[in-house]
Amino acid sequence: MSIREKIGAELRALREAKGLTTRELAELAGLDHSHIAKIERGTYNLRIDTLDKVASALGAEIKID
Repeated sequence: MSIREKIGAELRALREAKGLTTRELAELAGLDHSHIAKIERGTYNLRIDTLDKVASALGAEIKID
């Protein structure tokens, strides 16, 4: 599994745990819902600024170990 796929899977799990649709998350993050879908599939070259928007919309923090 690529890093994009791992990040996408983690974001999908967080979104689903919050009971949000991709459209709802996109609205909260200020993104188009197609971007959220691509991020979750691991097919989007995710910029750190975009990751920060999505994480903030989910109430999550970005942690690097």
